[in-house]
Amino acid sequence: MAFGVLPAQQAEQLPPSAPTEEATEWLVLTEPAGRPLFLPAFNMWHCDADGPPPHLPRAFGTLAVDDVPVELDVIATPLPFEVAGARSNPVTGTRKPEPVTVWGLWKWLDPLPAGEHVLQFTGGDGYGFTVAAVYHLSVA
Repeated sequence: MAFGVLPAQQAEQLPPSAPTEEATEWLVLTEPAGRPLFLPAFNMWHCDADGPPPHLPRAFGTLAVDDVPVELDVIATPLPFEVAGARSNPVTGTRKPEPVTVWGLWKWLDPLPAGEHVLQFTGGDGYGFTVAAVYHLSVA
C-alpha cells in the first residue's frame, strides 16, 4: 500500500479527535482516487521459512472505516518468498535475501470515494504484542 504523507501544515488541521487514546500512532495520508487498499490490522513475519506459516490462534484485529466496522480476512502465504531488506531491518535483520512467510488479519478495500476518511485499526498476537493506529486519509 503506497501512501504519501501530507505536508505538516495540513497535518495541523486535523480534528481534535486525532490521535485517539487507543492508537499508538496516527498518520495523515493522501491517496489517489480509484486505488483499492490492502492493509493489515495485524501481521506476523516468519523468517527462515521452509513452508506455510503457523496459525496464530490467539491473534486478533479490528478495522473501522469512517467508524464502520469491517470484517478482516486471514491471509497466509502458503509458500515462502524472498525478502531483501535494509541492514538491521526489523523483519529479517539483514540485507541478504531471506525466505519468509506471513500470517495476518488483512482487508482488501475497494477504492474509497473522494473526500476525507478515517481508518482505525488494532491488532495483536494474543500474547502481549499489540499495535494500533489511526490513518486520516484524504482521497483526491
